[in-house]
Amino acid sequence: MSRQDYHDRIIPRWNGKPWAVVDNLTRLAPLERLGRPEDIANAVAFLTGPDGGWINV
Repeated sequence: MSRQDYHDRIIPRWNGKPWAVVDNLTRLAPLERLGRPEDIANAVAFLTGPDGGWINV
């Protein structure tokens, strides 16, 4: 999926924020993209699985 396609899918969630705002947020992220639902799912799976046992708050 291209960056433009990805942006087109998530823009409605940004409540009409200008492209410049979304692009600036994207550039600030370490991977230079906004998080996707599967990113959160992978983090939750890790933290709740056996490998996440040593991680605490």
